[in-house]
Amino acid sequence: MQKQKEELKKYIGDNANIQISLIDNHDDTEVRVVIIGESVRKDYLSVYGYPLNTTPYLKTAKGIFIDGLIAAASNTQLSLSRTLFKTMPNENKINWGINFVFLANKAGYETYWVSNQGIIEYGDDIFYTLAQSASQAHFFKEGNYLSNDTDDEEILPIFSKIVNSNNKNKVIFIHMIGSHEPVCYRLGNFQPSFQIYNEASCYVATIEKLDLFIKNITDILKKKNYKLMYFSDHGLSVEKKTNLPFCRYI
Repeated sequence: MQKQKEELKKYIGDNANIQISLIDNHDDTEVRVVIIGESVRKDYLSVYGYPLNTTPYLKTAKGIFIDGLIAAASNTQLSLSRTLFKTMPNENKINWGINFVFLANKAGYETYWVSNQGIIEYGDDIFYTLAQSASQAHFFKEGNYLSNDTDDEEILPIFSKIVNSNNKNKVIFIHMIGSHEPVCYRLGNFQPSFQIYNEASCYVATIEKLDLFIKNITDILKKKNYKLMYFSDHGLSVEKKTNLPFCRYI
């Protein structure tokens, strides 16, 4: 892990030879949004067939819903380092200089990173380092992901301010705390449409809360021409331990 961090710091700026097309003047998209979810598995989304209506907004939203995407790993650090950066699987290496933020920068976009994850430990420092290459970066936490109890809803006013700050073409990365354990703690003041009985039902409720979060993001974007992509870093399994349901990463 330490070797990986050293390579990241050494090579993240190594992108001088990247050739990329500039902004297409015929594309009227003003804002591109990439929402990175946390610990969300598709079979708990009603838009993919879950029996409870956990995604009332997404079920009516216009968009492409991909079925079959598999996370690169079962934890955030391993998964996102292989999703946001160019990987060379045959060599088991990551090209830190080629990543989504640098590509957007080189294409002429104004880039933003808004995170409700940590900045240290558990690989969070990798994405904190990546975020520093954006035009602006905003982190709610100053330590690890447990260092304060910021709710994902607090991202919304920051996001609105960014969207309306100027007329430049933007790419905005949002990194949620989402359904990260402890899942009941993630609900905050959110009231789901069904009764909470245990940790498993808390997890289901975080999916409904996610659906509302995405709706609120699109509401902010209504007066803009935009494209939005959401994906989760990995899933979470719900199992029984000593006759009580609990969640673990998958």
